[in-house]
Amino acid sequence: MLELRRRVAEQTAALRATLEATADGILVVDEVGRVTAWNGKLESMWGLPALVLQAPARSRLDFFLRLVKDPERFADTTKQIYANAESNSDDTVELLNGRVFERHSEPQRIGGTNVGRVWGFRDVTAGRQLQERLDTERHLLHQLMDNLPDHIYFKDRQSCFTLVNRAHISRFGCRGAEEVLGKTDFDFFTPGHAQPARQDEQDLVEERVPIISKEEKETWVDGRETWVLTTKLPFRDAGGRIIGTFGISRDITELKSIERELSTAKEAAELASRAKSEFLANMSHEIRTPMNGILGMTELALDTKLTAEQRDYIEMVHSSAESLLNILNDILDFSKIEAGRLEMDVVPFDLRDAVEETVRGLEWRARQKDLALIRHVGQDVPEIIVGDPGRLRQILVNLLGNAVKFTSAGEVALLVEVETLDPGEVALRFSVRDTGIGIAVEKQKLIFDAFAQGDTSTTRVFGGTGLGLSISSRLITMMGGTISVESSAGEGSRFFFTARFGVGQPHSAHHAIVSGNRDDRGLTQTTTLVPQSSACHRRLRILVAEDNAINQKLVLRVLEKLGHLATLVSDGRQAVEAQRQEHFDLVLMDVQMPEMDGFQATAAIREMERSKGSRQTIIAMTAHAMKGDEERCLDAGMDGYISKPIHLDGLRSLLARVETESTHAPA
Repeated sequence: MLELRRRVAEQTAALRATLEATADGILVVDEVGRVTAWNGKLESMWGLPALVLQAPARSRLDFFLRLVKDPERFADTTKQIYANAESNSDDTVELLNGRVFERHSEPQRIGGTNVGRVWGFRDVTAGRQLQERLDTERHLLHQLMDNLPDHIYFKDRQSCFTLVNRAHISRFGCRGAEEVLGKTDFDFFTPGHAQPARQDEQDLVEERVPIISKEEKETWVDGRETWVLTTKLPFRDAGGRIIGTFGISRDITELKSIERELSTAKEAAELASRAKSEFLANMSHEIRTPMNGILGMTELALDTKLTAEQRDYIEMVHSSAESLLNILNDILDFSKIEAGRLEMDVVPFDLRDAVEETVRGLEWRARQKDLALIRHVGQDVPEIIVGDPGRLRQILVNLLGNAVKFTSAGEVALLVEVETLDPGEVALRFSVRDTGIGIAVEKQKLIFDAFAQGDTSTTRVFGGTGLGLSISSRLITMMGGTISVESSAGEGSRFFFTARFGVGQPHSAHHAIVSGNRDDRGLTQTTTLVPQSSACHRRLRILVAEDNAINQKLVLRVLEKLGHLATLVSDGRQAVEAQRQEHFDLVLMDVQMPEMDGFQATAAIREMERSKGSRQTIIAMTAHAMKGDEERCLDAGMDGYISKPIHLDGLRSLLARVETESTHAPA
């Protein structure tokens, strides 16, 4: 008996050790609900002392009910388990303190007889919390994916869809994800799009270059064409292995449509701009061609013996023609400024010469009104500055011309002073003062706007386009300066403007000075002024290619007066033939002629010269007036450019240069 008790005690101890060793809470009850065994894990999990576990079953159940979150459910489930004592059961129990247990109940039998049950409780609180976090994150991810307008998708290594968002499902015209998952691009797109897309994804799987913001044209099996901006990257598992790809696409079909419309509009605008440029060039040519005859013939007439009355008439004709030319120049300059094509020609020039030349051009108009025209350049102003002399003269002519125009008595004065002087750079301050009609304070801001006048009645009384000050203001800005005005109605005006220039070397440092003489188009003709001691005069043989009868007479008369021999032809073919038969010191080539224009004739002459081993000096003559004409002439092989109307001084300077070059040319 003692041995039996010893063995029972040993088995009981082993059973107790087993119960205590398990990680679950264990409760063993007999067939009537009495507790026969439990482990310490159960006590700690539930926070129940041993006395509670030893209490009657009903009381013991009450203690359990006090601790669970849903006591009614716990009680019902427990009763159902006891009602079917032969069955196993599993459920979840949540305590008030937030802990969660998985409960397992299993009947115990001996020889087929029910002798009780074993209850097991496993703490799954941490796992449940982790699962809840995962569920929350998964929900947030799906919310994010499904509410983004972009198309988001995941694919496996075979490019089959494994996950797509709502936008992607809708884009494919499907009712749910099940209609997309497991399929490939070949099920929705034409092979022309699906195959390159698959190749991109295979490159990603093979760890080649990722796809970042790639514009793709999609061609659908139903005939549609769309555009997307796509980013694709390799999709890796937790171990870093590439298990597929994921991508984000944004529909840019509408944007591409807008781009096409903008491109079409841009092309139309460029076409309109070219048409406008061509119109302005043709208009310039058509106006300047007769203007060349008017100005040239009046200059020739003024160079002859005239009565005082005749001279007065011709001077008025000449002045009126120059006014028309100034209006044309304003329109062309404004057009170039608006198109952003106005550029500065930067050369060294003598500021005092430029001022004197400008003032001399206005003296006749000032004398007509008995006005004093005063100019003063400060002693500290550098002798040679570097900038655009033609544009500076244009500004001064506009300001001084306006001052003369709007002043009936008194004086007009120009003052040039140094504002700042640094090594290699000078800022000059120009002021133009008059004793004219003045400008009302409320109108002073308007006068720098295009087509504006201080008083609209001035257009009828004094004339003008209203563009001069606007153009001058923009030119001054391009020169790094500003313009302002001080005035009041009836008390005269004073315009101030600043401009920045480089500082050049004085005359004594050079044997020759380069002077930029801007023609009426605003293009610069560069002339080298040689000291008088080296000047040389000889009779030149000049070929003139000109189709306009009046301009023919004008050029021939001017060349005759200057003592040169001229041969006249009416088109480019005749010019080439004349050049083939004899040598000329100079060819004055009109650009726009019938049969063969000046560009074609120049090209033919240059081709002919290759076999002769010599080069003919060819100077373009044209009435075109758009930016780029000079470059076009030089690119065509011409050596220089002179625009119509041709001024006698400009032509004389040109011929003097040719004389000098031909005299010093090696024999």
